Amino acid sequence: MYRAFYSLSQNPFTKDIRHFPSRGFKDALARIRYLIETRGMRVILGEPGCDKT
Repeated sequence: MYRAFYSLSQNPFTKDIRHFPSRGFKDALARIRYLIETRGMRVILGEPGCDKT
C-alpha cells in the first residue's frame, strides 16, 4: 500500500544490503566480513541515526 502511494520501486524495509552502495558502506562491509572470517572482535561506532544495527 505505501509503495504505490510513495511511488517506490522496492521495499525500503528489507534486510537486503544492496540498497546502500556508498564507499563508506562497502568499506565497513569488507571490514565486517574480515572479522567474521578471522573470528575477531570489534566495536562499531558511529553518529546517531546512521544505522549501525
